[in-house]
Amino acid sequence: MTMSTRMAVMNEGRIRQVGTPSELYEFPHNRYVAGFIGAVNQFEGRALEQDGDMLTVHSETAGGELQVRQDQAVTPGTPLVIAVRPEKVRIGLPGEIDGTNRLCGKVEEIAYLGDVSIYHVRIPGGVLVEAQLTNHARRAAAPLTWGDEACLTWDADDAVALLE
Repeated sequence: MTMSTRMAVMNEGRIRQVGTPSELYEFPHNRYVAGFIGAVNQFEGRALEQDGDMLTVHSETAGGELQVRQDQAVTPGTPLVIAVRPEKVRIGLPGEIDGTNRLCGKVEEIAYLGDVSIYHVRIPGGVLVEAQLTNHARRAAAPLTWGDEACLTWDADDAVALLE
């Protein structure tokens, strides 16, 4: 992706999406492209209502309602997937983090990679959600550790609704 100006993602001989690397990564058209180009959290759900470009989705996998900006009109009841990249997800202790979409659970895994730490948080519905935290300050210990209760949040603009 670093050397490309235009790419095509194919699946079983069929082109699924063509675009710039950033278009494919930030605005995938479907679940396949979202999962093919980098890590992504996916929450299955059904459209509840749409007010302008703000779509509210009920997601059993997320354990409630999620909001996402969606320019296309979506009929209530339409099945879809909300996709959000781990680096768009903020993580913190309960009570110290808030946002449009908020899920809480228990930290199961932490991968310290130097420049970033990757957290895997199991939410009550059983889904493992990945959050990537940039290690922009030096510290000997992480603010969260294994077994801690943590909350995850992201803004409606940071996710995409995938209709296929």
